[in-house]
Amino acid sequence: MDKRINYLSSGELRKLLVVNALRSRPDLLVLDNPYIGLDSASRLELDAALRSLPARGTSVVMLLCDPADIPAYAVAVLPMDGKTLLPLVTDRAAIDALRSQAPACEEIDTSQIPHRPEAEGDDYEVAFSITDGHVSYGDRRIISGLDWTVRRGERWALTGPNGSGKSLLLSMICGDHPQAYANRITLFDRRRGSGESIWEIKDRIGYVCPEMQLYFRSPLPVVDVVAQGLRSALNRYARITDSERSEALAWLRLMAISHLKDQTFDRLSSGEQRMVLLARAFIRQPRLLILDEPLHGLDAPAKQRIRRLTDLLTGRNSTSLIFVSHYPHEIPSGVSHTKTLMKM
Repeated sequence: MDKRINYLSSGELRKLLVVNALRSRPDLLVLDNPYIGLDSASRLELDAALRSLPARGTSVVMLLCDPADIPAYAVAVLPMDGKTLLPLVTDRAAIDALRSQAPACEEIDTSQIPHRPEAEGDDYEVAFSITDGHVSYGDRRIISGLDWTVRRGERWALTGPNGSGKSLLLSMICGDHPQAYANRITLFDRRRGSGESIWEIKDRIGYVCPEMQLYFRSPLPVVDVVAQGLRSALNRYARITDSERSEALAWLRLMAISHLKDQTFDRLSSGEQRMVLLARAFIRQPRLLILDEPLHGLDAPAKQRIRRLTDLLTGRNSTSLIFVSHYPHEIPSGVSHTKTLMKM
């Protein structure tokens, strides 16, 4: 109750907004992908609250990208294909069939992905480590006594309830959080704060988080936004070359979003924006790939495609992976290690 809003995690903030909407006792409550970012306990709490609303005179409409998120208490489903409304589904068996429908699994042509050449500094053993990690805001302790090592080529799932510090920890890895320099952190065998610049760190890390698309601004077409991912951070905004644009087009095809190539980022849906930012992170084939709930707002086929591409890239390049998700079934199959943070 006494936590400042700007200190809330993305999941905690979403819960606060839902609670605020419920307290107003509306006649009609519209929830756009309400389960995004919620841990399993919070999803159950939300379902319990929503299940009781019709008896109080409140109708509920949910906008959902993935049929698997359709709640068991839904009495009607209006499917959409592209921008076309399909017939309303009210039969219980038909709704259950929609919920359990498996996504189409398309093959991915790996020949389109160029192999990343070895570069100076690729002989490291530890991609990331933190020893006795700690983060506090005033008297509030978020992380304490954290020890974690991610070695070259290891693929990790990072889990924990809302507010346990997952996104905060990732921002420390990327050098975006000031308390990173108050901790003993090693990146690519090099102690943080030993003379490297923030740009040197970011050039070796691919990072996508839920907040990124809220602040990402670019007037360029999507194909050029993705091509910028090939550049170093300090050279990202120079004119895109033909070869860079050609490689970006290949990645758009791999992501099944080549039809977006000429559109600008701000005209895309949130799910399309997420796919573009993922392509921008993938194209560089970084040494460390950090994906913080990367499947937010994606439909089922897109989720399947991202999981496959993540396995493909990390498996063949000895790339280290940190993958955050509250849904165990969304974690890529190649992940073999799990780190769980507990809320303090």
